[in-house]
Amino acid sequence: MKNMKSKSGLISAQAGSLGESQKGSAALIMILALSILVLIPVAMQVSSTSRSQSQFQLASSQADNAARAGLVDAIAWFRRQPGQPVHQTGGQTFPDQAFAPQANSNPLLNDTLDPTVGIVKEYALSDTSELWVRYEVRKQSDTASNAVDVHAVHDITDKRMENHSAGDGLAWYIESSGYVYAKRDPAKAFNEAPNVVKAHARASTEIMRVSVQLPALAALSVNDVNTVTFKGSPKIRGGSSVGLAYHDGVPLAALAPSTVSGSPAFDEIASAIDPKNIFGMSPRELKVLADISVSTFSEMPYSYTGHKTYPDMALVFIDGNAKFDSGRQLIGGGILFVNGDLSITAGSLCNFSGIIYVDGNLSVSPGSVISGAVVVKGSVYMDGTQAAEINYDESIVNSVRNQLAQYRENRSTYYNFSGAKLTQ
Repeated sequence: MKNMKSKSGLISAQAGSLGESQKGSAALIMILALSILVLIPVAMQVSSTSRSQSQFQLASSQADNAARAGLVDAIAWFRRQPGQPVHQTGGQTFPDQAFAPQANSNPLLNDTLDPTVGIVKEYALSDTSELWVRYEVRKQSDTASNAVDVHAVHDITDKRMENHSAGDGLAWYIESSGYVYAKRDPAKAFNEAPNVVKAHARASTEIMRVSVQLPALAALSVNDVNTVTFKGSPKIRGGSSVGLAYHDGVPLAALAPSTVSGSPAFDEIASAIDPKNIFGMSPRELKVLADISVSTFSEMPYSYTGHKTYPDMALVFIDGNAKFDSGRQLIGGGILFVNGDLSITAGSLCNFSGIIYVDGNLSVSPGSVISGAVVVKGSVYMDGTQAAEINYDESIVNSVRNQLAQYRENRSTYYNFSGAKLTQ
């Protein structure tokens, strides 16, 4: 009897435990269900936020690209103007008025969609999207009656170039604004409802014009003619221009006429050689404008069989001594500025067309031909036991001026500012 009661009690206890367990499981399921219901909106919100953030990043990147495109367009505008440099003329009342983009029905001649603003361009991101891209490079209002707009294009020649004034047009500040916006009503302005700006970015830079004013129209220009030394019979040919121009000293009879020729063979220059007088700026300023700029000659690329690494037409700045040889050959052209000594060995196979400026001393070995003009601040040594020539060529000098002595971007002054959060 006792056993039966014990078993009955055990069964009752087990049934009670089972009931409690079932109740606990149901409660747990209910809690989980409620948690899921609570988390669904959170997950949806996180997903929406992530999607919005992704859309903003994409729109912001597109706005950045638009702002950069505006800078490229503005620099191209300055370069293609027929009157160089672009500067204040008699018909303009203030210096910054020189930046005046024009609208034209011919797409090839059209600078802008809105000449009252400056350079303005727009384009659709795709055929199926309402999103459009716009960039603006603003011109100044008349500064005779308005304060200078620091965000609009303005002349900074007086702040960047020694012995020059604002209005000379040798240095300009350019700022561009890029927008991505939803174009919902073409009749309204891009930032006027129902159109909505999705993202906005700004970018700015400075451009400076490189001048090329040789000390003389001569094959070779030096400070002191008595620091020029020849071995053998190198050739300095001026043709219808000067052969060798100098500031100090008296030409030695041994230098002419078989070695130095021209009309005249020798001529004096009024001022000592100074790179600022030639290029219109200091070496430091020229360095940041160069197409290729190296702090040491070892950074120059090597040449190898069948290929040239020196460019055909470029502004190259070497900040220090340079030695061209069979590993680094001087075969190319443009402007070569050496802020130190320049040595051209026989193995360099030198064949250069353009302008070479050497702030130190120049040494030229046999087998070298330079066409254009050479300017040396220090001494000159030329070994002419075999062919070694410097020939003045006006057409090459003019070609260098036309292609390289133009507005160049000061890459050290580029800035990018992104902003404007995404809107719906």
